[in-house]
Amino acid sequence: MLISESWLKSWLDTDLPIEDISEVLTMSGIEVDSIDSVAPAFSNVVSGKIIEVKQHPNADRLKICTVDVGSVIELICGAPNVIENMYVACAKNGAVLPGNIKIKDTKLRGVASFGMLCSEKELGISKESAGIMNLNYLNLQKVGVSLREILNLDEKILTLKITPNRGDCLSVRGV
Repeated sequence: MLISESWLKSWLDTDLPIEDISEVLTMSGIEVDSIDSVAPAFSNVVSGKIIEVKQHPNADRLKICTVDVGSVIELICGAPNVIENMYVACAKNGAVLPGNIKIKDTKLRGVASFGMLCSEKELGISKESAGIMNLNYLNLQKVGVSLREILNLDEKILTLKITPNRGDCLSVRGV
């Protein structure tokens, strides 16, 4: 069973770190198998707003996107769901994505690209993706904010091994 640190702490009046809570749970008979973050490690990925989308002059499936990430950058994107005024996850120059993929300035078919628009799959948040990550539902007030902060991706998730005789522990309240 998976349970988040924030769920547990909403029921507990404690300031203990998650490792100590894990130890207390294990000693009380609820085995904690692992403690993981919501998403794998990545860095320098921020929220951005697509200002303009133009067709790439040398490729049918690529688009040139002008993106505001606190400063305005241009990058090349091949995702089919890119539209203007869309809030997105943008890996800036120097970003490191899961799998140790390093983002750097490059040229694609003769046009400079200064970053990468990311999908949930590329960030390790989901196993599938239909295009770049759409953050419009978040009603963001500003751009250039770390995606880890916006989505609370550093929150810890406990994997609990619940034995058959502990049916009372199959809910947050029970735990």
